[in-house]
Amino acid sequence: MYYESASILLLTSEFEGFPLVLLECMSFGVVPAVYGSYSAVYDIVEDGKNGLILPYDKKGYNAALMAEKLSVLMQSSDERQRMAENAIVTSRKYSLDFVYQSWEKLFDSLF
Repeated sequence: MYYESASILLLTSEFEGFPLVLLECMSFGVVPAVYGSYSAVYDIVEDGKNGLILPYDKKGYNAALMAEKLSVLMQSSDERQRMAENAIVTSRKYSLDFVYQSWEKLFDSLF
């Protein structure tokens, strides 16, 4: 699997609903670098904590700015490792077991 040998995933989509690829890569400790052009990305990625977000710009995707952000991340293995560990923790919040337990707690509180 590609995630096992990767350390960074670049997602430059202009629009996504809820990009499962982010959670999938994060579960392997791959740091996502995404374009903040849709709201769901902000529910998953915290810029500088568990990934990188290139802020949305009405002028369009700024490849030079993303390259600059990626360059800093690629040059610091400690920073990549810290973000990778945080990415794994974040991905667990979306695991089947965690979601199941959340639903179960909700239903228990209702009945």
